[in-house]
Amino acid sequence: MAASSTNPAAMSAELTAAALKRITFEADVPSDINISQSVDPFHISEVAAAAGITSDELEPYGSHKAKVRAVFASASWTAHAGVQN
Repeated sequence: MAASSTNPAAMSAELTAAALKRITFEADVPSDINISQSVDPFHISEVAAAAGITSDELEPYGSHKAKVRAVFASASWTAHAGVQN
């Protein structure tokens, strides 16, 4: 699509209007709270295991949240994520 103006703001507005014409909205997007209440959360130990965090490196706070020891965050995670120092 060629914009009819050389003004960047006008060009942006034309492109935005053109893009909005192509969008079709099927339904309302649910709110964050509706999404979070519609699922059962994983136990924190399952999430940690999937991330390669052992129980020694995890400090649980309830069933669904935890802190990860700094030693793990600085050494193991960088190796797991493929980060090179």
